[in-house]
Amino acid sequence: MRIWSCDKLIDYKIFKPHNQPSHMYRSAVWDVKVTAWGDVELTFLEVKYIEGVETLRPDPLTECDQEVTLASNQTLARFSVSLCKDRLAVLPSLTFNDYIVALRIKPGLSFTLVRDQYTGLHILWIPEAEANQSFAFDYVVEHREPGRKTLPEEARPERLTNLDARCSEGMKTVLGKMFMTIKKQPTEIQVPLQKIKNAKDTEQRIEAITEYCQHFSGKTTPASHKNFFKFLVTQRQGSCRHRTPVFVAFCRYFGIPSRIVNSDIHSFAEYSVDEGQTWVPVDLGGAPVEQTEIESVYQTITNVSHSSTELKKHKAFLKDLMKGADLSQQQTLAEVCDMSREELNQALETDSALPEAKLIISNIIGNLWEQRDLISFSLAVSIIVSLGKEASGDYKKQLEPISKAVKRIILYRDDKQRVIEQLKLLHSKIINQDDLSAHHWCSSMAGILEGSDLTKPSVIRFALEVLKSGWLDPILNDETYIKNADKHHRLLVRLKSVDELRVEATHCLKKWYKQLFFREKNSQLWQKTYEDFQRREGTSFVDHCYDGFSSFLEYEITHRLLKNAWTDEPEGIPNIERMLAQQPAFPRSISGRGNHRPVIILGKPSWEFTSIYKKAGDLLQSQYAVILKRNGIKDPLLLNKEFEDLIQKAFSHYLYQLTHSKGGCLTYCWADAYIKCCNERYSYGAHDPSSPEELYVMMSEIDGSKWFMDSPSRLFVDSLKGDYLRQALNADNALVLKSDELTIIAEEFLNSANFDSL
Repeated sequence: MRIWSCDKLIDYKIFKPHNQPSHMYRSAVWDVKVTAWGDVELTFLEVKYIEGVETLRPDPLTECDQEVTLASNQTLARFSVSLCKDRLAVLPSLTFNDYIVALRIKPGLSFTLVRDQYTGLHILWIPEAEANQSFAFDYVVEHREPGRKTLPEEARPERLTNLDARCSEGMKTVLGKMFMTIKKQPTEIQVPLQKIKNAKDTEQRIEAITEYCQHFSGKTTPASHKNFFKFLVTQRQGSCRHRTPVFVAFCRYFGIPSRIVNSDIHSFAEYSVDEGQTWVPVDLGGAPVEQTEIESVYQTITNVSHSSTELKKHKAFLKDLMKGADLSQQQTLAEVCDMSREELNQALETDSALPEAKLIISNIIGNLWEQRDLISFSLAVSIIVSLGKEASGDYKKQLEPISKAVKRIILYRDDKQRVIEQLKLLHSKIINQDDLSAHHWCSSMAGILEGSDLTKPSVIRFALEVLKSGWLDPILNDETYIKNADKHHRLLVRLKSVDELRVEATHCLKKWYKQLFFREKNSQLWQKTYEDFQRREGTSFVDHCYDGFSSFLEYEITHRLLKNAWTDEPEGIPNIERMLAQQPAFPRSISGRGNHRPVIILGKPSWEFTSIYKKAGDLLQSQYAVILKRNGIKDPLLLNKEFEDLIQKAFSHYLYQLTHSKGGCLTYCWADAYIKCCNERYSYGAHDPSSPEELYVMMSEIDGSKWFMDSPSRLFVDSLKGDYLRQALNADNALVLKSDELTIIAEEFLNSANFDSL
């Protein structure tokens, strides 16, 4: 509500809170007509009752010192007014589809409240009031979705039929001529008029009309003998009350129902695209700008995230749930609602327009998780399965209390099977929803097991069911999972150490390696990194290894191989995993000498533990004079770094050539890596380098500064199992080289190479 006080405007906010400007509320609705002479005539529709009225019976609103709970589509209002001589008052609302559902009047006299179905206005009649008596109203408006209107018997549709779509002759004459002669109109309105005329659909036309009317400026007035409406349309002068008739006229000219709505000092427009089922407000601007806003003193409110319709549905569900529940379930529901069973049943039978704080179903679900017993857990699952996301809200927020409840149940009660059954119901309902992926579920199950005692039979049985259900399978296409893949690997290794879980955990580990080290994974990312490096650094490269070699590597890559075949005939110590999987489990060794073994590299040498810095320093000292003579003065530190790079390139040449001789091949793998060039973190992948240069770039660009001794990434990579890598890359016989082995090979290479000609 706005009133004038002296020479400035005071704005008393009526609604708390709402997402519209404070002047955008509805207290009057007007029809507009333009005469043949251009006069703009408004007709007040407050008491026309074109489609009849409906009588409302709002609930009593609690006293101002008590907290009130509101649904997401409900808003609290405070309004004071002196009644007119007819003892009537219009209670403002926010939208056409608002309904007053709770009301408190001071002083408290009997009243009748009706809602006009055509205008959506709420008219209050207080028969015992005195003329001009002042009243204070606190009330709750509820926005409802539109439904097809049924006219009551007292409706009078023959009166002012299709009023909001009627384009008067004065409107048609002015607008029709304008659209026929757009090029003769003032230059500044030609393009906007063409935009309105050429609109492809109603939405586009409304947007163009709105933009046209929002560009009114100035306060010029027309000569007394001029067509006032034509002046408004062509000159676009005036405030909000001058803009709205123009908007309504444009809309009606193109068959769009429209009308004017007022608050106390602001005028805006409404239009409808569904035969009056809904009315969309449009603020065209032009409201007074000098105003002082005063916040009303409201009673304390609590907002819930559900609409009143959803809350009624939830209440009906709880009522049915209580009827179908056994005594222990009923008692549990009553306890989490902080009521006795009798009080809960009575509350569920009571019809109330406002939410009851104790019956908010999302709170009930949260309280059920907190009980951490099987009855409460099953009830919470039942509610979510039946009502879905509208009951529980964000599924991700439910996973933490679910995990805590499950952990306690399996730790202190042997209810593993019933818990799994409930989790399967929950999983089928919530997985792959908008905000919940398989990763979130996997993380939740992992969280339960990470903090659990794996020596307890109930925990072991639960873990076995989780593994069999595939709930710990790796999630390749989820960035958050990839970020925590090392943590998941540690859990799987821990589960594998338990005899009863060994087979299923091994199966899951194999999936982990196969998916994260799939050769095509991150191939495009690496390809881009390599191309960027070549553009930045050029393509020149060392083309020989300067007689450097590693006896350790050459022995490992060529020594006599012992391959295992499997038989059912008892021989030696059986493989437990194969026995549990009912596969041949006794090893039989087959010897033979063949080509070079495939090589898998995981990591890079720890150069700081080799003699590379001394070698580079010696080269600098012996060749500095020659370099100085050829190239002039150059920073010795930069020269030293260049020698280190050249030595590493020579090492890459040796490594590549040896691993690709005699039928061999090389695969470079990375895990939990940082790729420097593209700033990619937590990267996993596998790639076969195509040249010594590419191998050098991989060892230079992948992992970067993370690869210092005893770093978490280094320790994690060192814990990765060679056998699983070989299986993932289909290289059963491969030689797996990690950082320690590569450091030994690099040192042997440095000690044997002759870099005098470098």
